[in-house]
Amino acid sequence: MKVATKIPTLETADGNLKKVSTSAYTPKNYRRVFYNQAIPLLSHFANKGTEIVLYLLSNADSNNMIYCTYADIMRDCNTTDRGLIASVFRDLTESETLVKVSQSHYMLNPAIAVQGNNQKFGLIANTFNSILWDKKNNSDSEGESTNDRVGTELIERAKHVNIVTYLRAKHPGSIQFAAHPDKPQYKCWRGVKHDSITFYARDDGNGDVTYKYTRWSDGDMDDGAGYLVRYEGYTFPQAVRALCDFRAEEFYFD
Repeated sequence: MKVATKIPTLETADGNLKKVSTSAYTPKNYRRVFYNQAIPLLSHFANKGTEIVLYLLSNADSNNMIYCTYADIMRDCNTTDRGLIASVFRDLTESETLVKVSQSHYMLNPAIAVQGNNQKFGLIANTFNSILWDKKNNSDSEGESTNDRVGTELIERAKHVNIVTYLRAKHPGSIQFAAHPDKPQYKCWRGVKHDSITFYARDDGNGDVTYKYTRWSDGDMDDGAGYLVRYEGYTFPQAVRALCDFRAEEFYFD
């Protein structure tokens, strides 16, 4: 499997992000595709390399993030060819179809597929380009991006940091305690500039609590690091490190 040319990105010649508008979608380039039915069908006719690509597409979450290891792919795609998997990842990253965030963590270019409306598309495009530019512009002497040094362990730790506490300490004007946008009889922590955003904790039932947000106006949802990237201008590595380094006990709240 070989992708011959780079996927058109959302970057202008001067390095800025192109504005995203409804004109990006036309009847000629937009189709609704139901992955749960299309992927198995296409996989039936695909060679093993294409099957791996389809597997990656089907495992992208609502923010275009893909979390999988070689072992996952080998098991689910019924292959033992690690060289082929490496070749697929190399071709997809060289073509900018995927960008590597950290070990076993990739992001799919929203120019390929995205779940949500134009506003969600713009948010995800901004995140994708932020990670892509960071990899291009912040390589060390060994040619390794700073993103590659934000490993899975740090990413998982960041998910367990209370984003509300962090924002109250570091960005106090960005949130408010007010009526829920969908259930006004309840109060919750909400965004100020983006007031349809609410923050919440999620318990998996086994005492493992992670912190997330939902933007009710368009369905955008992610963890604390995702919020900092989309709404506070952090790069992904900066967001992860900031949350992991945060010490709530150093701050006093009324």
